Amino acid sequence: MQVFRTRCASRLTRALVLLCGIAAASLATASGDKHLLVENPDGSESRLATSEMVARYGARELIIDDPHYHERRGYHGVDLRALLEDQGFSVGEQLILECIDGYEIPFDTTVLENPDLDALVAIGDLAPSPGRDFKLFQHGRETVDFDPFYLIWKSADANLDEAVWNKLPWPYQFSRIRRAEDFAPLPPPPEAQASVHSGYATFVDHCVKCHRLGNRGGQLGPPLDRDPGMLRALSDDQAVALVSQVSNFFPGSKMPDYRGKLSETEIREVIGFLRWQLAQPAPTHMAPEQHAADNSQSH
Repeated sequence: MQVFRTRCASRLTRALVLLCGIAAASLATASGDKHLLVENPDGSESRLATSEMVARYGARELIIDDPHYHERRGYHGVDLRALLEDQGFSVGEQLILECIDGYEIPFDTTVLENPDLDALVAIGDLAPSPGRDFKLFQHGRETVDFDPFYLIWKSADANLDEAVWNKLPWPYQFSRIRRAEDFAPLPPPPEAQASVHSGYATFVDHCVKCHRLGNRGGQLGPPLDRDPGMLRALSDDQAVALVSQVSNFFPGSKMPDYRGKLSETEIREVIGFLRWQLAQPAPTHMAPEQHAADNSQSH
């Protein structure tokens, strides 16, 4: 099984690392040791303290153009490749990155084969809010602390494929890594309409990290197959308006506006897939015992 390749020496010359040979003491956090949960190959789980990670993988600093703050910011932490390699993960594995608020994002580790991408599990901000490890982030009406960890990226290739860059995960409040078993809903059967398959693909790319369907997916947003649920109460046009600009209906929502990110056709295909899914008997998208458990939890 192919393991994560180590970096070549030439990478050390790039401007991705702000300081070399940072002492472990420089990674002291305002809250003391924090822990990252990592699934082991045998299914057990390791609880890695920040001090242990720094001792194993070294401490680094990285300056990035932060897509959340929309400004240039610096962070200190440990190398993601080194951590995954040490914990027994291999190139090509599909992982799930979990956050403490219920956000779960699929992560295809093949992107780590690209030597021009630098990935850091940030332990703290170089200019945090007083008494914090990170600068507090204003998200709508909510003030968010990125603790315990924040996954950040930087590319040495100015011409990196935009599609590759846009699929990189940037989870904050990052707390756990596990293998991606049964995370996404099952795909529609081959005989389903092409638009249903397209809607499924868009749902997996944009929605499953926050919303559960058939007892699979993230838990930050509400399950989309609950009964009663908003989707069942809305017309297609109303659902398109909601997804396109949710801020018009729920100011301060963590859900982003998808106008400009997805076309109206793509949004309608997602809604079509969801309506198709809701019309299916439960066993086609979840096990009967899962269906019963999901129903019991929704009342």
